[in-house]
Amino acid sequence: MRVLNLNPGNVNEFNNLMNNQKQKIICKVWAPWCGHCKELNKIWPFVENKIRKTDGDGLLVSIVETMIPSVNCLDSREVPGYPWIFSMKGGGGKKREYNGNRDVDSLVKYIEKKMKKCRTKTKRKRIRKKKKKTRARKSRARKRFLKQLRKLN
Repeated sequence: MRVLNLNPGNVNEFNNLMNNQKQKIICKVWAPWCGHCKELNKIWPFVENKIRKTDGDGLLVSIVETMIPSVNCLDSREVPGYPWIFSMKGGGGKKREYNGNRDVDSLVKYIEKKMKKCRTKTKRKRIRKKKKKTRARKSRARKRFLKQLRKLN
């Protein structure tokens, strides 16, 4: 899965990804002056590292308060408080707020659950590739066996 810390250099890339209606996104909106955000930012790198290792084409984004006006899918008036963690689909889908515990395991579990479909698509592709390679290997082995059999006859 992809992890993105939004900044002026990658905001256009993020806005383009938001146009894809199949794109699943988890956002953390935070403010540098907020005490709760400072606490969450202490564990967030651990969450990012665990999510980075998972399969899938989902997107985990960290948006600082000052970047909100640059983001197409957010309006500063809709932020209920900081930090705000929510999931959504690209194309301006409905935002579903996270209200669970703010520890690494709970956050990772939530993100993986929300990104489940993304992960399974990638997993299916990987399984198909493995099966294709296995079939090719078996086919080559069968050809070698038949060739050796002909030599013996």
